[in-house]
Amino acid sequence: MAKASMRKVALFGLSDSGYDSGVLRGILAYAQDQTDWTFPYLLNEAEGVSALDSAELDGVIAHITNDELADKLKARHLPVVNLARVIGNLDVPTVGPDDEAAGKMAAEFFLARSYETLAFYGSSLGHRYSMLRERGCRNAAVSRGAEFRSFPGDLKLSPDKLRDEVRLRRLLSEWLHDLPKPVGIACVHDRRGRHLAELCREMDIAVPEQIAIIGMDNYERMCLMCRPALSSVEWPCERIGREAASWLDRMFNGENLTERRIKIPPSGIVSRGSTDAVAVSDAPLNEALRYMRQHARDGIRVADVIKAVPISRRDLERRCFAALGRTPLQELHRLRVEHASRLLASSELPLSQVATSSGFRDVNHLSRVFNRHHGQTPAVWRKAQRQAATEAAEV
Repeated sequence: MAKASMRKVALFGLSDSGYDSGVLRGILAYAQDQTDWTFPYLLNEAEGVSALDSAELDGVIAHITNDELADKLKARHLPVVNLARVIGNLDVPTVGPDDEAAGKMAAEFFLARSYETLAFYGSSLGHRYSMLRERGCRNAAVSRGAEFRSFPGDLKLSPDKLRDEVRLRRLLSEWLHDLPKPVGIACVHDRRGRHLAELCREMDIAVPEQIAIIGMDNYERMCLMCRPALSSVEWPCERIGREAASWLDRMFNGENLTERRIKIPPSGIVSRGSTDAVAVSDAPLNEALRYMRQHARDGIRVADVIKAVPISRRDLERRCFAALGRTPLQELHRLRVEHASRLLASSELPLSQVATSSGFRDVNHLSRVFNRHHGQTPAVWRKAQRQAATEAAEV
C-alpha cells in the first residue's frame, strides 16, 4: 500500500544559486510535511528534456525557459508547475516572484533616500521578467516625479545589435558616463549588478556616492564578491518552493489549475555597501544618516547620533527635514520598520524577536510605529503578506 501511494516528482532546472537552493528547500519541506513523494530526478533543463523520453514520472516542477522542454512536458500530459517567468504563454501553472513588485521596491528604496534620477539595467534578451521589473521601477519613479533611464531600453537597438557583447559594453560605458549623478540603478539580477559595479570601478565612478546599485534575487555569494558588497532585493524562496509543491499536490488531487499564475511579493531589500549613501550633498548630514543606517537596529536614539557626529541637534533636525522631508527620529523609525517588514515577510520569528532585532524596545513599541507606517499592526500585515500570493493568482 505504501509503495502504491508514492509520487515520483522530477525537478528540472534548479541550479545551486541561493534563490534556487531556497526554492528547493521549500519543495522538500512541503513534501516532508504534507505528502509522500519521491524525487528520482534533479536535473538541468537539457538533461530534463532527455529524461522525459523514458522516465516514469507522476509530476514535474521545473524552470521552463525553452520551447523544447515546454513541448516535451506538454506531450507527456503530466501535472507540471513552472517556476520560470521567461515564456509568457505557457498553459501550465506558474509560481514565482512578483517581478513588477520587485522593481517598485527597488525604486521606492532609492526615492526614500532622495534620489531624483533612477535607472534600470535590464536584460538584452527581452526576457519577460526583465520587462516586468523595469516596468515596476519605471512606474514608481515616474509617479514620484523622478527622472528615469534604462539600458538597453533607451537605445532602441535591433536584436542583432543586442547580441553584440562588445558593442553593448561600449554603449553601457557611454550610458553610465552620461547619466546625471547621483543616480540609483536597479539591476535585473545580481549578475548585472556585479557587472555594473566592476564597470564603475574601471571607469573611476564612485559607488555608492555617484552611482548606487541594487541587484535582485540576493545571490549572496555574488553580492559579497562585489566591491562594495551589492545590495539586493530578496525573495521568500522557501515560501515559493512550498507554494509550487502545494500547487502540484492540488493537481495530483484533480484540481484544474491550467493557465493560472501566482506571484509572490519580495520580502525586502538586503542593504549592503553599494547603497550606503543618500542623494544629498550635505557631508555632515550624510555622515549622520550613514550612522543611523549602520546602528538603527541597535536601538540608538537621536542623542546617540549627535554624540557620534559633529552636528547640533537643531542643525541635524533642520538639515534632515530639508533633504528628506522627515525628522531624524522619523528616519530611524523608517529604517527599523523597513527591517521589521523584511523579517515579517520572510520568517516565522515571533513578534518579540522581530521587535528587538529591528531596534524597537518591545512589541508595543514596534506595533505603534509599524501601524503609523503601514496602517496595520505587524500581525495583521504579516497575515496579509501570507495571503497575498493567493490573492495575486490570475486566471
